[in-house]
Amino acid sequence: MSQRHAESVRRGRLPQAMLVVALVAALGSTSTALGAAGVDVGARMLTGDVAALSPAEAAERLATTPAVPFVLRGARTSGPVFWLDVRPPPGAEQIADPALLIEKGRHLAVDLYLLRDGEPRAIELATSLPRYFGMHTAVFALPDTLTPDTRLLARVTASGRGAEQLDPQVASLAVTLTQGAAHARTITLAVGALGAMALGALVIWFVLKDRLFILYAVLFALQAV
Repeated sequence: MSQRHAESVRRGRLPQAMLVVALVAALGSTSTALGAAGVDVGARMLTGDVAALSPAEAAERLATTPAVPFVLRGARTSGPVFWLDVRPPPGAEQIADPALLIEKGRHLAVDLYLLRDGEPRAIELATSLPRYFGMHTAVFALPDTLTPDTRLLARVTASGRGAEQLDPQVASLAVTLTQGAAHARTITLAVGALGAMALGALVIWFVLKDRLFILYAVLFALQAV
């Protein structure tokens, strides 16, 4: 019986490993495609005692203080709240339906404002696209075509712990939503496949009573989660 168990394990490892590799490759390719839709933008940061500042006050202080390039580690060590001054990259005016994408950890909340004639206007979050490792992409639909004079202010509030990443990009809203839907479908299929493999390993354990299949079931269940 033990020899049959060992043989069944050896036969089962290869297709299971190949399926896992295929799922990871599919997820990775979809994630890369989504990230490739945007153009990275530069940002300046305003840190320190800035939690009580209004958007107009933050914009005024950014205009009168030396520019400090945005570095997330430096911003996070200064306190739970910081501001970003985001400027469109060259060529962004060619995007007919611009959107600001912010790939970030879920513990980082972002409030976005568009400065027009010195007056801040709040931009509502359009949608949030799931990513990996506790991350997601916040999508803000911008009301107008971007110009070199466009200024966007982002108030970032950190609460708790999560993936320490915050990358702003400018992209087409339609392209982003299309790729986001494909990304979500891929995640759904991958989670379903891993769940089925976990259930299959558990059923095999009921028949063969080999503890290794319990480990397989737990492994695939954790990957699905």
